[in-house]
Amino acid sequence: MTLGAYCKKHVFEPLGADDIEFGLLPQNKDRLVAMHQRGEDGTMTVRKHLDFTYKSSFDSAGAGCIGSIESYLKCVSILMNDGVGANGTRILKAETVQQMLQDHLGDVRTFSGADPMERKIPAANPELTHPIEMMPGVKKGWGLSFQILQDDLPHGRKAGSVWWAGLCNNYWQVDPTSGIATMILSQSFPFNDPKAIVPWITAEAEVYKSLRG
Repeated sequence: MTLGAYCKKHVFEPLGADDIEFGLLPQNKDRLVAMHQRGEDGTMTVRKHLDFTYKSSFDSAGAGCIGSIESYLKCVSILMNDGVGANGTRILKAETVQQMLQDHLGDVRTFSGADPMERKIPAANPELTHPIEMMPGVKKGWGLSFQILQDDLPHGRKAGSVWWAGLCNNYWQVDPTSGIATMILSQSFPFNDPKAIVPWITAEAEVYKSLRG
């Protein structure tokens, strides 16, 4: 069984995430959002999708799933509910999710006291990504598959929240303490674009603000 077939049978279909699959489903061809490239002057132009959008020789665990934001949220939101989807279907054992949400990195400071989690990651391909700093100044850990915040963020996101991203400026976070998951899917390069991240955090702050009110 391929990874795609396994995920479809044991994850996507049970969660009702019926429009997500490895590679582009034929019925979704007309729904595919165009890919864009932001130039140095800030303007956006349409560019071609990466090759694995349409077909691939294998199902990569790190790339290749295509679907809607609704289906994506159905998958990540199980982390808020001990492995149970919004439709009541259990995908993971509660103890598995709790282990996923624990920091498995530990103290990774060097002998000099430097924290490698604060190190800027240079751009391997400037066309596809900016240099990356992942929430500098915020204490961070690493769970099974995502980064874990160990500090509260000023706009409301709580310590223990987990988050990660996709190369074309797709970002998600799950805050189990608050019961909130947020996401933005933008279909643009280069990665780590403030014009994608700022709207995500701005909208997320409004969600937390509305719940406090």
